[in-house]
Amino acid sequence: MIKKLSLFFFLAGLLFIQPATAQEKNFPNLEIKDQEEFQKKLSLFQKSAEENLKPTKWDYGGTTISNEDRLDIFQKHIENVGGGYVGVGSTQNFTLAAWAKAEWVWLMDFTRIVVAVNKIHITFLKKAENPKEFIDLWQWQNRVKAMQILKEEFKALPPYQSQFILGTWYKARPFFLNRQRVIQSVTKRVKYHTWLTDESLYQYMRKLALQGRIRALGGDLNGPTTFQTIAKTAQDMGIKIRVLYFSNAEEYFPFRPYRANFQNSIKSMPIDQSSQVIRTVSIFKWIYPWAPESHHSNDRGFHYNVMPLQSMASAFEKPEKTSVIEFLKYSAVDLKLGFSKYTGELNYWFGKKKPQPKPVKR
Repeated sequence: MIKKLSLFFFLAGLLFIQPATAQEKNFPNLEIKDQEEFQKKLSLFQKSAEENLKPTKWDYGGTTISNEDRLDIFQKHIENVGGGYVGVGSTQNFTLAAWAKAEWVWLMDFTRIVVAVNKIHITFLKKAENPKEFIDLWQWQNRVKAMQILKEEFKALPPYQSQFILGTWYKARPFFLNRQRVIQSVTKRVKYHTWLTDESLYQYMRKLALQGRIRALGGDLNGPTTFQTIAKTAQDMGIKIRVLYFSNAEEYFPFRPYRANFQNSIKSMPIDQSSQVIRTVSIFKWIYPWAPESHHSNDRGFHYNVMPLQSMASAFEKPEKTSVIEFLKYSAVDLKLGFSKYTGELNYWFGKKKPQPKPVKR
């Protein structure tokens, strides 16, 4: 049954891939004009340190995919901002980074299996010339080819590390293929494209991978090494972090209140007026409603929030900014879209009076 479903997902996916024009494949912002300067930045980028991860209860196949179905809500707020991209999680980052036309991409996660699957995605990007070939590498009938590619890519790693990555392919495969089915269904209704349904977006991410501009790192946002090192590396490279994607991590206990390591990392990041934080939350639905069509991947939907990264960094100079709820209080809410945008103005007192959301310009 799984094999039949996998074939169906693959064939269905072929129908919804948007072709790229010759002009779109050029990507001027990735053109290497000074090879020596590029190699200096690449060397710094590749040396960015990471934490040694321990096994967790989250090391299973279901965590290797995203369950956020309306990431398109973020698109207009990050489109073509360039610079550096930092995100947690897995495949959703490839779509977000492609929309942003990010020039350097740091992917980090506190679970070993998510880091491993991101390494697989980067490897397959370098080998597969188009989305069809990429998806094909996740098909059961192509497992031998996939294993050969992964064994060659990670042969220099200690055996226990390379075997974990190879094992991740088997664990993540059915979830990855099912995710493509869900995304194809949602994007048909909402009308947007992802890196695996749009040839241009795919080719952009592929060029990043071929140039060595994507890294998959192990690390905790509250940890002492990875997140803080990313900030320092970006400073040393002379690039601005333009997109910082947290998914819904901030609504969990370790970020309530925000820890000192987390705040220090944010405050030390090289940013400018184009830098944005993008996040989701599922709590307090009656005030921060879930976006329509955001519930297909699980029994909960998500509310989508955008915030200038400069505002977040500045807020950490004030001790009362202790959780994501404090930022949402100062966000204008679009009840219909399930979206809010940080304005810095207190729109209502959470839990003290009935919310009176202000309209958001779309």
